[in-house]
Amino acid sequence: MSNTSHHVNDYEVGQRVRVSDGMQEPPARFNRKHEEWEHNNYSGAVMELEEPRDYTPNGSVILSRDGYPDGMGGVAQFRFQVPIGGRLTVTAEQS
Repeated sequence: MSNTSHHVNDYEVGQRVRVSDGMQEPPARFNRKHEEWEHNNYSGAVMELEEPRDYTPNGSVILSRDGYPDGMGGVAQFRFQVPIGGRLTVTAEQS
């Protein structure tokens, strides 16, 4: 059973989600491919919900992404906007 939702109303603020492009993780030795995969496949928490608009007919979620490197050996917290029903799939994580 898939828990992928297709509209912004199916999510709640604070809910844990996984974002994926559907591709398998490439071997780490392929640096460029692996970096692109990491950019498109991650977990996070829903911070905001954005209602549907002309360019995002199903709405979008604003996420706080887990474990995003800050470039100085630490972890930063960034906000990402992910359109629902776009190229990336947003799936609710199991509790």
